[in-house]
Amino acid sequence: MTSAEIVRRDFLHSVRALARTPAFSAVVVLSLALAMGANTAIFTLINAVMLRPLPVRDPARLVEPLHRYPGEPRLNGFSWQSFEHFRQDNHVFSGVIGFAPARFSARLADTAEEVISGEYVTGDYFAILGIEATRGRLIGPADNRRIAVISWTLWERAFNGDAGVLGRSVVLDGLPVTIAGVAPRGFAGLQTWTQPDIWLPISIQPADHRSPVVVARLKPGISVAQARAENGGPVSLHAG
Repeated sequence: MTSAEIVRRDFLHSVRALARTPAFSAVVVLSLALAMGANTAIFTLINAVMLRPLPVRDPARLVEPLHRYPGEPRLNGFSWQSFEHFRQDNHVFSGVIGFAPARFSARLADTAEEVISGEYVTGDYFAILGIEATRGRLIGPADNRRIAVISWTLWERAFNGDAGVLGRSVVLDGLPVTIAGVAPRGFAGLQTWTQPDIWLPISIQPADHRSPVVVARLKPGISVAQARAENGGPVSLHAG
């Protein structure tokens, strides 16, 4: 399946998701469908624009796929089926990761309940980014239990930097999660507008949760032109 076909399928999926009530206008569906050809034609790979340096390995090799519906800004939002397509059907990426931002009602240590930001991440998320744990371990491909990695900031704020934090439980949306590790100081995810406090395995993500943001790492020796040729659009690299 080509990238254009993948985006076309995601487009139709989005339309079905919007049509949750009988009052949804068939005229709107038709208008969007007629514009679909323009949308799929401008699918591209482009860098994630960051306002702060990323504390990851070789950030200049990170790219993200974007698509745009007519009249809308470019977006990074795909189905998990599309994510698998990017990961399996390419010759230019050494790895492709996905993460889905989330908000949790959390009870941490002895603090009152609060709302924190987090992400569900694929098992190779930290490994592909080149991130190492400050304490404990990070999420890996085999993790399918309710474990979590907490940020350095949350570790300091909620647990006073306690080295014994590993193995402790926190409650997220009423369910216990065991802390497996602490992320390094300065790592706060890949998006500038949110700074996750906690990361969870994608395998425990609720079925009705949002689709992933997709980020890929170019293979060593692969040029921007080669990535552009395989993916059918201009490619820019992160200016780290």
